[in-house]
Amino acid sequence: FEGADGEQLQYSLETYRFGDDGSVVIRTYYRVPTHGNENLGDIFQNYLPENADGL
Repeated sequence: FEGADGEQLQYSLETYRFGDDGSVVIRTYYRVPTHGNENLGDIFQNYLPENADGL
């Protein structure tokens, strides 16, 4: 993302679990940005309203 302070990187880690029935469970782990983050903050105001300072 190109933010007010220049380029910003967001890292994530994904895990995959494949079931015997052909199903797959995908989990994504990432640092949650603050609500004030110009690029993603508004999304997390909806999903994690109690987490204004991010994780």
